[in-house]
Amino acid sequence: LADASFTKETCANVRLFVSGSAPLLAETFHAFLERTGHVILERYGMTETGMITSNPLGGERRGGTVGLPLPGVALRVVDDEGRACVAGDIGGLQVKGDNVLPGYWQMPDKNTEEFTSDGYFKTGDVGKIDVDGYVTIVGRSKDMSWFEGPALLALLESIVAVHPDPVGARLAVQWIIPPDATAGREARLVAGRLEGGSLAVGQAVMLQPSGRSTTVAGIELFGRPVANAVAGQAIAVELADDLDASRGELLVAAVAATAPTVLDRVEVDVCWMGDRSVQAGDRYLVKHTTRTVRAMVEEVHGRLDITEGITDHRATVLALNDLGRMTLRLSAPIAADPYASGTSTGRLIIIDEATNTTVGAAMIRSAS
Repeated sequence: LADASFTKETCANVRLFVSGSAPLLAETFHAFLERTGHVILERYGMTETGMITSNPLGGERRGGTVGLPLPGVALRVVDDEGRACVAGDIGGLQVKGDNVLPGYWQMPDKNTEEFTSDGYFKTGDVGKIDVDGYVTIVGRSKDMSWFEGPALLALLESIVAVHPDPVGARLAVQWIIPPDATAGREARLVAGRLEGGSLAVGQAVMLQPSGRSTTVAGIELFGRPVANAVAGQAIAVELADDLDASRGELLVAAVAATAPTVLDRVEVDVCWMGDRSVQAGDRYLVKHTTRTVRAMVEEVHGRLDITEGITDHRATVLALNDLGRMTLRLSAPIAADPYASGTSTGRLIIIDEATNTTVGAAMIRSAS
């Protein structure tokens, strides 16, 4: 719901939305309905029981409830003395049925504590059952009476998330979509996954490592035009200028402060996974986002001793499962960020060209 591009049109082809594990706030339930036109099907379960209740697929789905007990499931609400509550009263939820585990393995004391004498399992949840049989989870177990703060779910849903954008837009070009005369589109589209930051129509961008500049003329998400896109979305971008973009390039925000570094030499921390050890002079392929280039190991700087937590800087060879540091010389430049930036532009894999197997996973230590 925090994503403005999530609309009725976005989910027009989705048949059903299901929410489980924990109850939604009623406000979230109704906000989702208003935004999408879909009524979420809420249900309730736990590890020891599997599914316990569910709102109906074909009947009334009530916001703020987790639905009705499933067939074969007996559910009751009891007070602190274990007496059954009447409809609408709040108490501890207990469940019985073939879906409930027979008991905790080799834990007889816990079984005595968690199961009633007539075979009901104490869920630890507090709730109520209305006159129509719909179940509402309303609070924490009495076993947590020492905690006086808000419920975790309510707290999380009340927090306004702030997403820092330390690196700016990063779109790894996966493929180029040619013009489509039948759709009335004359321009090519640059398509891929937005790895970091955000993009908006009209935004100044550039292709790296070539450095060619242009602006965003349009953005498509799921085949529909949108005004902006955020990290994690697979999008197609129309550029204002017909640049000869290709797979492996990086479309980035044209902001000097957040621009990636274009380099042909990179220092990395690596986990070596090849059966054959690696040392200076060895040659491999390096795959960085969607770009693959040849590379030579210029130097191995050391191997981490995971037992002692120190680096042996005398080591010049890395063997299977070793962690170490090395410098790679690339045959063609890449546009990269340090791994600490948190985007995929800060990592790469090393491939044996002869066997096409991955022999190393690396984190870019410095991109300068």
